[in-house]
Amino acid sequence: KLKKIRIDNHQCLNAYLCVKHPELEMDWNVMETLRMLRNAISYEGKKVDEPMWRTHKLQFDIYTKLLMKEVEKKIKEERQLL
Repeated sequence: KLKKIRIDNHQCLNAYLCVKHPELEMDWNVMETLRMLRNAISYEGKKVDEPMWRTHKLQFDIYTKLLMKEVEKKIKEERQLL
């Protein structure tokens, strides 16, 4: 079942995913690194150089696909209950 939770920030969301969904095997340190990188870009206007982007892009893509797959699975399960 899809859970409707409210969070105050991305750090809380990452903690929720790591603690409440260990089956996803999302690493807290990776999540925190990606969050801080995103914040530096969005809030401080910092640029990401090519080596740094290459370092984090694979993990970003893996986690994005993992979350999308999990959400699609939960939506399918919900539809089957209707």
